[in-house]
Amino acid sequence: MPDCEVGMDGATKMNAQDADRIDRWREHRERGDLQRRSVISVQRAADVLLWVLASAALLRGTQMWYGYPSSQAENETISPVNMQIMLYALAPFTLLIIAMTGGAALRRLHTTSAALIGSVAFIIISVVTSTDIVASLRGITATLLISAPLLIFAWRFGSVESIRLLRNFAVAAVIINIVYAVVFPHYGFMSGSLEGTMRGMFSHKNLFGQAMAVYFIALLPSPYERPFLRWPFILRMFACLGAIGCIVAARSSTAIVQAGVGVIFLLFSAGVSTIPARSLRSKIIVVALMLLVAILFFGGLVVASSVAAGLGKDLTLSGRSDVWAALIPHIFDRPFTGYGFAVMRGGDLVSQFTSNLNWGVRSTHNSYIELLLNIGIPGGIAWIAFLLGRVFSKLTTVPSDPAMRVARNRQVAIMLMILFGAITEAGQMLAPLAMWTILVLMLPLDRIKRDQAESRF
Repeated sequence: MPDCEVGMDGATKMNAQDADRIDRWREHRERGDLQRRSVISVQRAADVLLWVLASAALLRGTQMWYGYPSSQAENETISPVNMQIMLYALAPFTLLIIAMTGGAALRRLHTTSAALIGSVAFIIISVVTSTDIVASLRGITATLLISAPLLIFAWRFGSVESIRLLRNFAVAAVIINIVYAVVFPHYGFMSGSLEGTMRGMFSHKNLFGQAMAVYFIALLPSPYERPFLRWPFILRMFACLGAIGCIVAARSSTAIVQAGVGVIFLLFSAGVSTIPARSLRSKIIVVALMLLVAILFFGGLVVASSVAAGLGKDLTLSGRSDVWAALIPHIFDRPFTGYGFAVMRGGDLVSQFTSNLNWGVRSTHNSYIELLLNIGIPGGIAWIAFLLGRVFSKLTTVPSDPAMRVARNRQVAIMLMILFGAITEAGQMLAPLAMWTILVLMLPLDRIKRDQAESRF
């Protein structure tokens, strides 16, 4: 009997210990599940906030607003306060996103290329040596504030979601601008020398036309989309056709050409992506770029200039080449550091350098000339090398996932459209404007997993 009692006591103690271990294990598991749910909830909240923040950055880039004066001459009377509030409101929310994600987005900075590091170094030098350091500091602050949410978004979600974000924003922008122009035609259409040209809620019809050209490419249907008869798809197709109508109504020759170029680039990118061997793709891309340069040189500079001269016009038909001719010599006045980041965006130096022209010039009308004047020749070359390198990487690396491949083709087309449009418009690069925000969203490379990598032959 005593032995049995001891045995029973031992068994009872063992059962109590087991029960205690089981309780502790369950408590630990429940605590872990609670922590995981908390992390997931924070991540979901951060993702939603990031979508909203990136959309706000795209909106700020367009500078759409109610009641812009219809006359181009009155644009200088517009107060920048509203745009400044929208811009600086991005800062605290961007910091909040970084804090909520534990700085995960910042860890992607180690993937930056040597060309980008070099261009950043020259940008910093241009700020330090600027002829107007206040304007340069304001310019670089604005550019960083509007770029950060879009970069973090692209790093977090990748190319497919970046295109989806741009597409959703484009649907809203096209519809809102059409409704605005119909309801408020005295604001939605310009007057004076640009009488009857549509500009919607944008400050100028050229900015409006270029944005609509990019939106058109973003809204084009994908061959992988099924089914077609869904309200989101139908609404997007309505917006796509509306974008074309807006381009025509804007009467912007640049936007019309840009839309056509975008379609060509999209078809080219899609065609190149079907070539299995990367080495062959690279060779075809190099040859195609050489042909493109030759066509632009002989077709644009030789043939088009001869036709324009016969009409008594310059090559651009709008006097832009006269502006370029007046500005280019000043690049060599400060060839290494430039006049300072964003200094040419203000227009004062541009007006001074083009005082020999008989019309008031407030813009370089060429982003490449503006870039060289702002940050110097080495910085400009480094930046363009980075952009072309990024386009080349996106063209030559083709993921096996169809959705990712379609998104990347669209990114390439949009990037090349913006680089092409930068020839005749200022502010397309390194400026808190519409085309720059879209370009930033298209720049990052996807981290392609092993099972999504292309086959190499």
